[in-house]
Amino acid sequence: MKVISKNEFQGLSYEAEVLCSLRHPGIPILYDYEEDDEVICLVEEYIRGVSLTEYLLHHSTISRDWIYRTMKQLCEILEYLHEQQPKPILYQDLKPEHVMLQGDQVILIDYGIAYPKGETRYGAGTPEHSAPEQFVHTLVDERSDIYALGKIAQLLYAHLRAKMSRRERVLIQRTLAQNPMERPATVKEWLASFEAAMPKASEKKGKHFPEEIAVIGAARGVGTTHVAIALTAYLNQHHQKAFFVDKTNQHTLQRILRQRGEYKEKDGIIYHNTFAGILDMGPAIPGTTPPKGIRVVDCGTDWEMARESDFYLYICSARPWLDEGLHTEKAMDPQCRIILNPGNPGVGRGLAKQLHKKVYGFPVDSDPFLGSKEKDKLWKRIWESEEGREGMFKSFKSHPKA
Repeated sequence: MKVISKNEFQGLSYEAEVLCSLRHPGIPILYDYEEDDEVICLVEEYIRGVSLTEYLLHHSTISRDWIYRTMKQLCEILEYLHEQQPKPILYQDLKPEHVMLQGDQVILIDYGIAYPKGETRYGAGTPEHSAPEQFVHTLVDERSDIYALGKIAQLLYAHLRAKMSRRERVLIQRTLAQNPMERPATVKEWLASFEAAMPKASEKKGKHFPEEIAVIGAARGVGTTHVAIALTAYLNQHHQKAFFVDKTNQHTLQRILRQRGEYKEKDGIIYHNTFAGILDMGPAIPGTTPPKGIRVVDCGTDWEMARESDFYLYICSARPWLDEGLHTEKAMDPQCRIILNPGNPGVGRGLAKQLHKKVYGFPVDSDPFLGSKEKDKLWKRIWESEEGREGMFKSFKSHPKA
């Protein structure tokens, strides 16, 4: 039973009206309500269960299947609300505290700030979970609830005992777009994309490499292209077909190859020793689509170029004054590995302490196209750090250490 002063909260009258008309296993039943000039009294179904917040406090890791079942039920509840007639109901306050788990059933509670689509409302919601447009004077629609759905998904994936796939990560990034027009338009569309992003059974066995590895520099001149070339050559040397892709528009690879004069070209792909790369010929000439294999993408310093990549290598300089602004938040991404170029134990320890994350040192290297024991050792250390996590780099386990 809720008995609340109308002076303290104005939304309960609409909450009562909403709940009286709704019948869904994921929505509490409102048995009765009364109101006078001062208070409103709601008699609701008692939900025996725990909130999502409490559940995650006692479950440090959860499975992908559990995430799917939970998100699917949340989608079904929101879709039911959004399909109400004559006006869709916008929930507007989706957060872990309002998601109750009653056995296998997900129940969404507290409809105090729910309201019909088409009405302007300002400042309704919880800032860390709600869409930014809810806090400006504007009309909102279903996409504000979809933003909050992405926040819940982001929270659950932080507890995933395996590794998030590229497609899952891209979907969440799209859902959390600041511009509502860039988000999925409906919950049904979001759920369809979510189901499509779930790794297939063959992908869950952990016997494949990622489709795309992004190499990003903390600043220009830290050796991003050098590292990307070295990684591409190494993968091909170890029987993992890989292609260097330049997204920087700096044409660094062309300058390097012109100086060497030792390469061959076939079907728009440049080959040199074990290296294979696609040249950036500028906007006037259509680029070559890489054949099936791993794309090692030189992103320069632009993280936006890497938004669809499966894995990141973040290149920092051993000369800190070259790092124009270390992107700490991006560096802390679970899919990101930090490489100091060239390796320097003192600087590396300081950077690792600053970020609370392991930092790898790239060896002094005069030729990125040629392999070396030092580079082999570095790459194997990075791949071995992925062992025990779902889906990445396990095919290298059979290779002896350098």
